[in-house]
Amino acid sequence: MANTYVDYTADPGQTDFAFNFPYLEDEHIKVYINSIEKLQSDFSISTSPATKIVLNVPATGGETVRVRRKSQPNDDLVDFVNGSVLTESELDRGYRHTRYLAEEASEFASVSLELEGVLAGSQIEDGTVSTTKITDGAITEGKLAAGAVTTAKLGADAVDGTKIADNSINSEHITNGAVTSDKISTTDTNFNVQSDGKIGIGSASPDEKIHISGTNASLRIDSGTNYGDKSLIILCNQRTHIESEIIGPTAQGDTNLKLKTLSGGTLADRITIDEFGRVGIGTSTPNESALLDVSTTTGGILFPRLTTTQRDVVVPYNGLVIYNTTVNKFQGIANGQWVDLH
Repeated sequence: MANTYVDYTADPGQTDFAFNFPYLEDEHIKVYINSIEKLQSDFSISTSPATKIVLNVPATGGETVRVRRKSQPNDDLVDFVNGSVLTESELDRGYRHTRYLAEEASEFASVSLELEGVLAGSQIEDGTVSTTKITDGAITEGKLAAGAVTTAKLGADAVDGTKIADNSINSEHITNGAVTSDKISTTDTNFNVQSDGKIGIGSASPDEKIHISGTNASLRIDSGTNYGDKSLIILCNQRTHIESEIIGPTAQGDTNLKLKTLSGGTLADRITIDEFGRVGIGTSTPNESALLDVSTTTGGILFPRLTTTQRDVVVPYNGLVIYNTTVNKFQGIANGQWVDLH
């Protein structure tokens, strides 16, 4: 039987816990609930009709309550000086203090073994372990059991961008289906996904499947690290077949930009721009002596058709050519004046 403590399993609403071991000072009486020491202000000591501690807040039931005597070895309860009269009460008080310390040391040596092993969650009161009591790096992945930290144990917005190191979340840390469209903003202007599947980049209200908007907005697709390996492909689909295609350089050494359209089930070259800026219409190899090379056996070039009134609004640049529908003549600008071309 213990001489310096007594244990209880608390009943719901219980506040009183009796003890019968002797003590010298009220501050030598300590109360522990689930191994957590309570403050002296959390309880009081009553000596009538029996000695007991009284909790200010009743137990909820099931807690382990220990009432213990813990004398203070550094406190001199009796101070003898030269010429002191040695009274029986003072001698007894000094002796009892020494005896109590010896009893507590002996029993605590065995009681302390109870604290070894795993500390259950029920033995830790809410709020007793704060972040200030945990040193940096003290809790590592190896000290957390699998599944120990769940989303239910994390407060709302507890993990924000400032608590996630750069590049710490990669594909292997994201489970299949973890990132879905409903987890992406529908209002963020920089990037959003609407409920109908439309994606807005620079637009909070996309009106196309992919809507890119903004000053100097552009789309760039790189397929390699070398200049010659970069390509841009835009497909314009109608029903189930490709109607047109824009193709940039697709292989090392290929420097042409091409526009193709469907002809007889096959995509055919329509416009080609080579590395020197020469444009070929109807040919994929523009003539090196021409900036614009139009090649066809089924038609010609149709110049802009303006009336005289419409023509006179145009800024007269030398070399400009039109067909005047008022006089039915080709006309051009020479030395700042409109002249008929014969």
